[in-house]
Amino acid sequence: MKSRIATVVVVALVVVSGCNFVVDSGSETSGPEPVPDTPEPNVETPTATATATATSTATAATPTATDAPTATAEPGDGTPTPAPDLDPVSAVDAPPGLDGNELANPGQLVGAHRQRLAGASYETDLLIVNTSRDNATLHVRNGTQAVLVSLEAQDGQFNNDYYLSSTEAGVRNQTADRVKYGNGPTSVQFEAGFLVGFFGAFGPQFAGAAEWHAVGSQTVDGEDQVVFTAEDLVASNETDLNIVSPDENARDVEGRMVVSSDGLIRSIELTWTTERADGTTYKEGIEYSLSNVGEVTVDRPTWLEGAPQLEASVTDSDRLFVLDHTNGPTLDAGTNVTFSSFFGPGTNVTLDQQVGEGDTIYVYKTGSGTDVSYEASVNSRPSLPDDATAFSGTVIASAAQGKYVTEAGVEIASE
Repeated sequence: MKSRIATVVVVALVVVSGCNFVVDSGSETSGPEPVPDTPEPNVETPTATATATATSTATAATPTATDAPTATAEPGDGTPTPAPDLDPVSAVDAPPGLDGNELANPGQLVGAHRQRLAGASYETDLLIVNTSRDNATLHVRNGTQAVLVSLEAQDGQFNNDYYLSSTEAGVRNQTADRVKYGNGPTSVQFEAGFLVGFFGAFGPQFAGAAEWHAVGSQTVDGEDQVVFTAEDLVASNETDLNIVSPDENARDVEGRMVVSSDGLIRSIELTWTTERADGTTYKEGIEYSLSNVGEVTVDRPTWLEGAPQLEASVTDSDRLFVLDHTNGPTLDAGTNVTFSSFFGPGTNVTLDQQVGEGDTIYVYKTGSGTDVSYEASVNSRPSLPDDATAFSGTVIASAAQGKYVTEAGVEIASE
C-alpha cells in the first residue's frame, strides 16, 4: 500500500530505532517553533446546545470526533458517526472552499483552518485505523509557547513523546526507556521540530482525500457549522495523499466532516475498505478531532527533569566554548563530552571530575582541518594560546549518562 498513513508509521519507527536526522548546511537547524504569544482570536471550543448534542471526550488513547453528535458506533473502531437531524446548509455562512453543496476547493479550506489556528493554542487527536496492522494514536497539545506531541502504536511497538519550545527540546522513547534533551540548536531540537511539524499538520489534509458533500448545518455553542459526508475517495492523481496504490481499489467509503463557517475543521471521520490485487481486503481510516481552542497550556514535561541540563555559548572571538551546567543531575567524572557540528567530525573530551549545577566546562581548540586538538577544564577559565582557533557554524556538546542523552548547542554567526 502506498499511503500517507503508512508514512506516519514508518517515520515513527525510524525515530524509535534511534536514527538521527541530518539537515543540509544551508537549512534551518531547528524545527518549527511554537507561534508567538499573540492576542487569542475569539475562538471557543464548542459544547452542546439545544441545536445539536455534541460530545468532547477524545483522549490520547482512543480519539473520537469532538463534535460528533449522538455516536452510535463503538468508540475508536474507525466507523463514522451517523449524521443527526440537521438544518439546511443555507442556514449558515458557507465555509471556505464550499461551492453549492460540494467541497470544490479543499486546499482553500485547509489553508483557512491553518490561518484560523495561527497564534492560538489547541489540542488535536488522531486515530489511525488499519486492520492489517495495529492502530496508532497521535495526540498534539499546541500551546502558544511550546508543543507536546505523543505518538503511540496500540500494540506497544512504539510510544514516543516530542517536546519543543523556543529554547528547549526533548524526545522520550517510552518503549526503549530513553530520553534525549537539547538546549539551543541541537540534533534533538531538529528531531523534535521535524516530528512536531510533520504530525502537527497531519489530519486536516484528509479534507482533500474524499469527495465531500455538505448535507446540513448545525449551531454548537454559538458556532455555525456545516456537516459533510463522503462516499468516494478522490482519485489518486488529484491528491498528494496517495491513499490507494494503483494495484488496489478502495470501496465502502464512509466519511463525516464538521467544519465551522469560518474554516475550522472540527472533526474528520473517514474509513474505507482496500482491496488488493489478489482479492484480499483490509479496512483503513482516520478519526481526527480538534478541541480546547484557546485553552491549552503546555508545561515543560517532568520526564526531562532526569537529564543534566547544559547551556552553550562562545566567547573570546569565538575561540572559547563555554558549557554551563544549569540544572539536573551531576555529570560523573569520566563522562565523555562530544563536541561536533551537524556536518563536521566530532571529538571526545573526558571529564576528569564531576560537573554539577553551577559548574562550567571550558573548551578551546588548536590546529586546523583533521589535525585539531581540544583542551578542556572545569571551573578554571584558561588563558588561550596564540594558536587557538575559532569555532564556527553550529557547535553541539553532547553527553550520555544512564538513559539520558543531553545536548547543548550554539550557532555562531559567520562574519
